[in-house]
Amino acid sequence: MASTKSFPMAQIQERSLASVSFDELPLAESDPPYSAWGLWGKDDELGRTNLITPDITRKAAQTEIRTGQVVQLNLPLNVPIRPMNPARAKLSHRIIVKEHSNDDEIIINTQSSTHWDGPRHYPYREGRRFYNGCTQSNVTGPNKNNRLGIQNLAERPLASRGVLLDWADYAASKNKTYDAFDSFEIPYTELQKIADMRGIKFQQGDILFVRSGYGLQYNALDEPAKDKLGLRKGSGRKYMGVAGFAVVAGDSNTYESWPAVIGGDRIRLHEVFLNGWGMPIGEQFDLEQLSRRCKELGRWTFFVTSQPLNLPAGIASPANVMAIF
Repeated sequence: MASTKSFPMAQIQERSLASVSFDELPLAESDPPYSAWGLWGKDDELGRTNLITPDITRKAAQTEIRTGQVVQLNLPLNVPIRPMNPARAKLSHRIIVKEHSNDDEIIINTQSSTHWDGPRHYPYREGRRFYNGCTQSNVTGPNKNNRLGIQNLAERPLASRGVLLDWADYAASKNKTYDAFDSFEIPYTELQKIADMRGIKFQQGDILFVRSGYGLQYNALDEPAKDKLGLRKGSGRKYMGVAGFAVVAGDSNTYESWPAVIGGDRIRLHEVFLNGWGMPIGEQFDLEQLSRRCKELGRWTFFVTSQPLNLPAGIASPANVMAIF
């Protein structure tokens, strides 16, 4: 039977790349839920980072860089001291003493510390499908290749306007009580309320940062408590889809509430963001200094740059990210 829902790609390409509405997804009935496969062409590997055009970068730099103050958003590579998922190895750092010099060698799981998840990290679970129809055979096996590898994010680094939605600060002002290490949800209505309070108007190509208070709570723990924490606990889709964000990031270890069940369809944000839209997800970002600087300056937008590792076929990468005011 012919699909009852399909949109000619030529027709879609003539429209603004940010204008396809959430309610039009998926673009073809045979595609996974909420996916936008083919929006930038069937062979596209950049996904929503296509929204960051040279003109978007230029305008963001012109309007956001005013004082020249720089804030780095990266946790030390050995933080958290034990990965939140106990199946992942902790950082190994070895200093090699040579006759006339020193080398060092590191072994790291790229899901640790501050990092970007690339599309290869978390496919649609049903059928194990990746962005634009790639499959596990692109990732592993005799015919594996570099499609959707993290090198795409390195070869076209992120440079755009960043927006901080400081939900932890908002929650404190409303006397909300919560445990950042337990599973809880941040309603998109509250995120929009924070944006309205700060006078933030979202723009195409924005990089969204959500501060949940995870980093603040983690920093308050003593070392034994941090070591024991190495166990994962833990309608936003539509909000992220219509606002024009190119990339999203947060201070927690999953970005979404975990276990992640959205509505009755059990589709996770990781599935939709990474492989429905090709949108990287940033996790475990250090947003504490950024929060303080935003309050100090009375502004919650800034310029952001990120240069991930140029690792062909990579799954994820340390973010190597900073904000410039």
